[in-house]
Amino acid sequence: QHDGQTWYVISATLEAPLPLKTFAVQFSDTFHWNYAVVEADGSWRAEISASELSQGGNFLSFGVLDGAGNWFEQSGYVTADLTSPVSDNSGDPLPPVTPDNPTDGSNTTPVVDIPGQPAPEIDTPFGDGWLNRAEKKEGSMLTGTTGVTGSGQTVSVIIGGKHHNAAVSDDGHWSLPLAPGTMKTGFGKGQHDIVVTASDAAGHTATITTSYQVDVCAPKIAFTHLTEGQQINLASSHDQHVSGTGEAGDIVTVRLGDHQWQTSVTSKGTWAVQLETLDALTPEPGEHRITATIRDAAGNVNHVSQNV
Repeated sequence: QHDGQTWYVISATLEAPLPLKTFAVQFSDTFHWNYAVVEADGSWRAEISASELSQGGNFLSFGVLDGAGNWFEQSGYVTADLTSPVSDNSGDPLPPVTPDNPTDGSNTTPVVDIPGQPAPEIDTPFGDGWLNRAEKKEGSMLTGTTGVTGSGQTVSVIIGGKHHNAAVSDDGHWSLPLAPGTMKTGFGKGQHDIVVTASDAAGHTATITTSYQVDVCAPKIAFTHLTEGQQINLASSHDQHVSGTGEAGDIVTVRLGDHQWQTSVTSKGTWAVQLETLDALTPEPGEHRITATIRDAAGNVNHVSQNV
C-alpha cells in the first residue's frame, strides 16, 4: 500500500499475539530494520521507504524480539509493482491488486498479473507434492510455465538452498532437471519452499513460491503372529486373518499367489486383512510366499514376506 508520497505501508495481524519487545520488517537484506508497533489485538503496521523496494521480486524478512531477549526471524519473497496504474485497451483501469500476507502459510506469494508480463506457474512438485526416497535417489524434474511467450525468457529456481537456471522454450514452458547429486543437501525431512522467478526479454519479472514435503524414510511393517512355515487353509469355510503392524495411515497390500487384499494401518499402528475362502484359482497345496507391502503418503514402499 502506497501513501502517495515516498513511503509504502505494510501491515498485518499476528494470529497469536505474544508479549513482544520489538517487531521489525526488512527488505532485500538492506540491514535496515523498519520497526513496527504491535497493538493489543496483534495488528501491526510498518512504513517502508520507497528506496528500499525494487521493481519485481523482493526478499522480505520479519524479525521478532520477545520479552526474554530471544530474536526470531522469518523470510519470504514478495513481488512489488512500482509502476503507475495500467489501463486496458478501452482505457479502463485494471482491477487493483490485493496484497497477500507472505507469513500466513499460504503456498504462493502475491504476484502482480499484468497482461503481457510474466506470471510464472510451477506444476505440482514431484507429481504429488512429495519428494520420496526413489525420486531423491534417481533424480526428478520440475516443470512449469512463465505466462508469456517469445524469445529471451529466463527462469531461475531456488530449491534446497541453491540457485538454478531452468531451460525455457519460446512458448513459455520451462523445466529444471534435478540430478541425484544436487539433492544430497538441503532436502531434509519436512516442508520446503521452491522460489521461481521468470523474466521476459524486456526485463519484466515476477516471482512465485510453492512448497513441497520431503520424506525419504521407508515405512516400517511387520507380521503379527505369522511364523515361517505356518499353515493357512484357504479351502476351509472358516475365514482366516493375516495381521501386522505399520505406520498409521499407510496403505498395506497383502499378496498370495495371484490374489491380493488391501487395507490401511489404523491410528494404533495395526492392520489386518481377511483371507476369504478362495476358488479354483487358489495356489496348489504346498509352500507359498505371502508378502505384505506398505506404501506411505510420499510413495515410499517397504515389504515383509513369509513362507506359508
